[in-house]
Amino acid sequence: MAAKAPVGALQDRQEACKTFLEQTKQLITLASAFLFAPAAFVTLAKDLEQMKRVATSGYFLGAEFCFILSVVLGYVTIGTIAGTQNDGTYNVFRLATRVSSGAQFVTYVLGIVVFALLVRRFLSTA
Repeated sequence: MAAKAPVGALQDRQEACKTFLEQTKQLITLASAFLFAPAAFVTLAKDLEQMKRVATSGYFLGAEFCFILSVVLGYVTIGTIAGTQNDGTYNVFRLATRVSSGAQFVTYVLGIVVFALLVRRFLSTA
């Protein structure tokens, strides 16, 4: 029977990086998909008067901005992981990774909240 590697061994850190990268890629995919949700919703509701569309343009732009920023921050997060792989430390807990990952998640959730407000605004003015 092989001896168990010590906690925090290189293999464990490599697996942590793989898992973290996979989670980041999935969040990028979700945010990318949601880029089309506000535009699709506004297109479906195009029969509303111009004033209603103007009243919701801030929500539309806000949701789009949040989702785009989330995607960009996801790529930054992947870049921070690639940096630790390059120097052989495989550290998912370094400050740059935690900050960019946290910001990616927050902007994604904020985008969903703003999109929900957009839908609510459309439904309340219909």
